[in-house]
Amino acid sequence: MVYMADNLDSPVRVARVPTPLFNSPDLHKIFTWPLPLDEQKLLRPLETVLFPGSLVSVAQQCQHHVVQIVTEEYPGDKLYTDSRFLEVSKNLETRKKTLPSLQEILKKLQYWPKTDYVWGGNFSNGIPQLEQWYPMPKGIDEQMHNMWLLMGVDCSGLLYEVTQGYTPRNTAQLMHFGDPVSIEGKSDEEIIQIVLPGDLIIWRGHMLIVEEGGTVFESRIYDGTIRTSLVQRLKEIRQTREPVDDPTKDHKTSYVVRRWYF
Repeated sequence: MVYMADNLDSPVRVARVPTPLFNSPDLHKIFTWPLPLDEQKLLRPLETVLFPGSLVSVAQQCQHHVVQIVTEEYPGDKLYTDSRFLEVSKNLETRKKTLPSLQEILKKLQYWPKTDYVWGGNFSNGIPQLEQWYPMPKGIDEQMHNMWLLMGVDCSGLLYEVTQGYTPRNTAQLMHFGDPVSIEGKSDEEIIQIVLPGDLIIWRGHMLIVEEGGTVFESRIYDGTIRTSLVQRLKEIRQTREPVDDPTKDHKTSYVVRRWYF
């Protein structure tokens, strides 16, 4: 899609650097001490991080430096960011999405450094501008420092980052992405023989990436990025979920496998 604008006063802007989107306009209340983490130690106001070059349309100015935006990169009409992340652009074409090769993706996962689980995170290096515009308290520990800068990824954010923003950003969309792998009624041993590197094991709320060598890689609450054996993980999942082919079945008791890379 091409965004249309008549002049430089257009509400269309481009993300000049990695740009966090929030579901609340109160950014100064979000970046306060202590951070407003929930019972799982997650910063729930974060929705996602736009890649540089992503186009947004400014819906309204909310408060000092905070704007409400809409973007084709991420669904929702209650999205907010700091306008200093954005700039006017004469090039109004949406960000070009180029998918790396499957081998590149798997290699990135193989050498992925240990990173924290960050709800809504998909830019593991973090966003240094947040420290400049929303100063941290002195003496903050390393874990909270990393959280403040949004250094980490959630489960689908891991895939989103290694595919350079090519894949859908949440698990609800990923459950319908690509083609189904038929696993319904099969044992764990049979599923192990069927899945291929790059396949996604998904249920609404979480996903894992199958790797070469019989392992899976994921970002989990409390654990961050973690690699486990496919055998072990399927057994763990089987305790609460059954393999199905239809992604519309009860997501509380089932999981699917999707083959999305061709």
